[in-house]
Amino acid sequence: MADLPSEKSTASFWHSEPSEFLLGHRTTPELPPFADIVIVGSGITGASAARFLAEDARAKDLSIVMLEAREACWGATGRNGGHCQPLLFDSTPDVASFEVLNVNAMKSHIEQQSIPCEWRSLPACRTFWTQSLADNVSREVKHLKQAVPDLGKQVTFISDADRLRELRVNGAPAATLTVNAGTLWPYKYVAFILESLVKNEKLNLQTHTPVTSISPSPSSSSSKSRHELHTPRGTITATHIILAT
Repeated sequence: MADLPSEKSTASFWHSEPSEFLLGHRTTPELPPFADIVIVGSGITGASAARFLAEDARAKDLSIVMLEAREACWGATGRNGGHCQPLLFDSTPDVASFEVLNVNAMKSHIEQQSIPCEWRSLPACRTFWTQSLADNVSREVKHLKQAVPDLGKQVTFISDADRLRELRVNGAPAATLTVNAGTLWPYKYVAFILESLVKNEKLNLQTHTPVTSISPSPSSSSSKSRHELHTPRGTITATHIILAT
């Protein structure tokens, strides 16, 4: 079993502009005794789950609570520089296509909502530092272009020395450029989602509420299974749990 997050974590540059609304946020002063859905974790996975539930008509009347051990988005997502690049030639085509869809969906969401998270669309460069590795990548990219042209056209294999220097690649025999990529400030992206959900009463966010254990609820029945999530602030019972941590 993994330990709980450190209460005194190292400072991250990506938390240098925190959301004042989210710091120490608890939508309700007390932990609710019950929720239809409890999400554990407030990074990009938990925030995305909460967002899509809020947008799904099937979850319209369901209560959703998010439990976070520290501040909102204070773990891996909040400490990430936001390099967003689909891996095309070293994945199976279905996985690569799914990654492209995810990049496009994130870009579209950011643009439609005018989310201030410093999104920039730009090509991504990967370098390969041995000749054998470069030769293997060359074959994989060539195969991708032949087998799945729609994916293959999004990546370029580069071994020309002058072109590599233009890309500031010094010493590696080869690199690839992927056109469908970008960068963003992940904390700001997630903070926007969480703030919007809480302010629109779609989510009850409880920070500084670590889950110490999960157990079957005595209120479970043969027709409906429930679980109890135990925290230092009390216990909350849920019909569904999403572990996003």
